[in-house]
Amino acid sequence: MQSDLLRKTIPVDSVALIWALYDLQVIDLNSNDNRLDERSMQKILAFAVRKKHNRLLKDEIALIRTHYTEADRIDLLHDLYYRQFPDELVKMATENPGLFYKLMASFFEEEKTPDSALFYFNKAQEKLRDNPNKILRANFYNRFGQFFLRQGQTDKAIEKFTKSYELASQAAYFDYMLSLSRKLEVLYAGKNDFRSAYHYAVLNKALSDSMSNMSKKDQFLIMEIDHENRQRDLAAEQEKQLTLRRHYLQYNAIIIIIITVFIVLLMLGSLKVSEWIIKMLGFFSFIFLFEFIVLIADHKIHEITGGEPWKILLIKIVLIGMLLPFHHWIEKRVVAFLLNPDLINISRYPIRSKLREHFSRQKKN
Repeated sequence: MQSDLLRKTIPVDSVALIWALYDLQVIDLNSNDNRLDERSMQKILAFAVRKKHNRLLKDEIALIRTHYTEADRIDLLHDLYYRQFPDELVKMATENPGLFYKLMASFFEEEKTPDSALFYFNKAQEKLRDNPNKILRANFYNRFGQFFLRQGQTDKAIEKFTKSYELASQAAYFDYMLSLSRKLEVLYAGKNDFRSAYHYAVLNKALSDSMSNMSKKDQFLIMEIDHENRQRDLAAEQEKQLTLRRHYLQYNAIIIIIITVFIVLLMLGSLKVSEWIIKMLGFFSFIFLFEFIVLIADHKIHEITGGEPWKILLIKIVLIGMLLPFHHWIEKRVVAFLLNPDLINISRYPIRSKLREHFSRQKKN
């Protein structure tokens, strides 16, 4: 929706539009099991390079790095840094050495040089040892354990997985805890250390039950929020109906008042009242009528123009240009007509003579 709105603006803000696409990628990555659209990735990278937008380039590469790492596509990550953006790797060595060491460890493992990979894993471990971000460290030790597991070094893998579990537990990172407890259960069972395997099996069951309960609570919370949203929508609809009814009554009241004013104006034409009273009432009566017409037209104008000020201005200029001369012309004609003394001559009607006879009889009695 945000992208659609940005495309409708003139001129189109290409930077805001590309950031909206980036935000959409972040949402897609986090909510759709690590999926990322290759076409969108290349589009954002090409835009950032073309416009020399360093922040966008850095953020997009970081997003792609997360995606490739989680998908275990180190080959694509290697190609991204070595072939497409080698300068970014050089910058990273200075700006973020911990991340640089982790990437180099993965790249050397991909290149089938485990000794070099281990060297950089140890360098990264030293750099991240005092990092306050426990989830980041848990993630690193998990990957370090996976490296040892691929090298067939089960004991060292268990050591790193255990460290990762402890950090994830301290950060209450339940997804990681569940994944690691399963790995440790399998690894200890493979070593015939059934006591430790049972320990992690119990933890695994407890974590599964706990996450299941949290999921149910989340579902209840979602249902409650949905119910509140429906109640809010219902209240808004009721308020809308009350507003429409109130406006309907006001419009009817205005119409009745206008009709009443014109009836009074016509009646004054048959009575002996000052000329200025008729002129004044005629003036205000027609202002009332024509302003009511403009009021009704105003809603339609906003619907037609979509609230565009220049369109509203043009339509109102045309409308007032037609109504104003007609307003003055019809006001003058009606007032002149009402000032005619023969407009409503009661003596022409038989009821006048009957009323006169009735009052004469009353006097005699």
